[in-house]
Amino acid sequence: METDACMFCSMEIPIVELARHENAHREEQMLHAKRKRRKKRRKETLKKKEKKICTVCGDYFANMYSHMASHSDERKYCCDQCGGTFKLKVHLQKHQLVHTPVGKYVCTVCEKAVKTPYSLKVHMRTHEGVKPFACVLCNRRFSTKQGRDKHLKNPKLRCLTPHFLADFV
Repeated sequence: METDACMFCSMEIPIVELARHENAHREEQMLHAKRKRRKKRRKETLKKKEKKICTVCGDYFANMYSHMASHSDERKYCCDQCGGTFKLKVHLQKHQLVHTPVGKYVCTVCEKAVKTPYSLKVHMRTHEGVKPFACVLCNRRFSTKQGRDKHLKNPKLRCLTPHFLADFV
């Protein structure tokens, strides 16, 4: 099968799959640029707002109303499908995605649908072979922070056994 190098990652890809692979990179770049613009706008907005100090924990916050909910036991937002309760409306809205059968973010490589832009970003790593999270003990790499943390908590890990650690002493 004839292959060619991806213009973004230089990975050798079969020619019939190359366009789809490169489109995945383009989509990731567009998402990254969009996030960067959004983050810049948020930063500018925060500079304009005066941050207030929380009388409970002493930290500074621009939106004291939202922050104060974290100190309260009151959960005034209720999911109408499962009865779950939440302190903030945004937490309820994020939760409601679990009741949505189909995601609206679609992978350009395999057409898998996911529910959030972050899930799509993580999914794209499976096609790109990107594993940015490394175990500090054995250097094994993972595509998600959660995968690495689960690996570290596994008591049967070879990298946690004394004979393996002896190589590093």
